[in-house]
Amino acid sequence: MNRLRTNWIWLPNWIPEDDSDACIVYFRKEMMVDDALPAKKEIKITADSRYKLYINGKFVQEGPQKPLDQKEWFVDTANAAPYLVPGANVVAVEVLRFAASQNDSLYRTNTPCLYIEDCTADNPSFAGKKRLEMHHKP
Repeated sequence: MNRLRTNWIWLPNWIPEDDSDACIVYFRKEMMVDDALPAKKEIKITADSRYKLYINGKFVQEGPQKPLDQKEWFVDTANAAPYLVPGANVVAVEVLRFAASQNDSLYRTNTPCLYIEDCTADNPSFAGKKRLEMHHKP
């Protein structure tokens, strides 16, 4: 998890007092895909506490797998290719952050977060081992 630390994203105005209530936060990113659709488009994704990943309005997967302790954190891989269309595409993530008082069976960080990274470089508009810059939608 340490190598991912700088790529976590969340609401810029979040404060620790916000941790007393559970919340759902929505992130989205529009991206362009060339006419030649990729056969494979891997995305790495995880969140604290849970996420649902959608591409073009279609559910892709949810996660992450529950960590066994605070020394590890699971990062999932999704293949976005089957959900992509030529032209404009929307990647959306719904993140559920459990409240501090409601997480008895969950290990979590002190700060809520989302991590999402494109792992392939076959399309310059969505390329290469970097975090997707996503924007919160209330």
